[in-house]
Amino acid sequence: MKKIISVFILFNIIFEISASKTYLILGESGNGKSTFCNSVFCTTEVAIEGHTLSAETSFPHLYTGTGKVHPFFNGLNLIDTPGSCDTRGKSNQEIVEELEYFLINTFGNNTDSKIDGIIFIQDSYSMRARIDLHMESYISFFSPSVVDSTLFIVNQRNISEDRLVNLHMEECTRVLNKYSFMSEKHYDGYKNHLIKVNVKEPSTDQINRLVPSLQNLKPYYLKDLEFKKQEINKIYTELINNPENMKEYQESKIEYKEENGFEEHVVPTEEIVYTKSYTNGFGLSFMGFSVSFPKSIQVPQLVKGSKVLRTTKKNSVPTVVPITKTMLKNEEEFYWKKAIMIYQSKTKQKYNN
Repeated sequence: MKKIISVFILFNIIFEISASKTYLILGESGNGKSTFCNSVFCTTEVAIEGHTLSAETSFPHLYTGTGKVHPFFNGLNLIDTPGSCDTRGKSNQEIVEELEYFLINTFGNNTDSKIDGIIFIQDSYSMRARIDLHMESYISFFSPSVVDSTLFIVNQRNISEDRLVNLHMEECTRVLNKYSFMSEKHYDGYKNHLIKVNVKEPSTDQINRLVPSLQNLKPYYLKDLEFKKQEINKIYTELINNPENMKEYQESKIEYKEENGFEEHVVPTEEIVYTKSYTNGFGLSFMGFSVSFPKSIQVPQLVKGSKVLRTTKKNSVPTVVPITKTMLKNEEEFYWKKAIMIYQSKTKQKYNN
């Protein structure tokens, strides 16, 4: 009965997710992703907001929006994610792996599984140079088609930041131009892919620009994520199995060989030796002269000694044997990154053609 209830609940959750629009929120730690969920979408569950560059969101979390700010946000699904460059020590690779696991297990990777768009939040006080770095890593993770599904939002904290915000807008435009070759369309002005919003206190005008920008995003299908991963795995396998990426190194091991030998033992001995001894025999006397004839006898004597016994024995003789082995010239991570670069290069060539 419990299993039936669990399946029913899971079916309802999946049905609700599939019936509503879903957006993934990305960006650096402290750029305002969780604040954006609370202030703009007014989620039913309050997202924990951070006040430093450390991420308060430790794992991907699904929130549901309400229509308090705009009717379009009612029932909207939002995936808040841990910030990249997390100062708490979680690497970007770990964050990416957790995000991939969450997406595949929540939405599946069949033909129809999708998210309706990706929101990338860039704070006006964060480093502009990192925008390119983050976009490159997201393209590596998702696939080139993610460009058509991404909305850049520059967090304008107050009106006096216009100059700073405009610099970030220019950098976002440059990055979108850089990766537009991977898109099915080229961006002229980026009217629907780049806007500025005060994520804590958005104005009505900003909300009215945000809604159509979200509606115009192209859905990202998760089958592209699985396909990209399979393609990179193929390239990676070819790299690590390529003899040109191998180097030889010497090892040694001890082998034991059996050889015929001898073993000597000293053992005590006892031997009876006979020696001659003389005793009185018989005598003759004649005219006052006497002659005696001695009698010889064999006297036994016990003689103790020792002798060496030699026996045949097989000895195990240790021998150092050199062995030539092969290993990768670099760490496995190096070839995984190289596989991603090759995949991106092939994709770029495909779009250029």
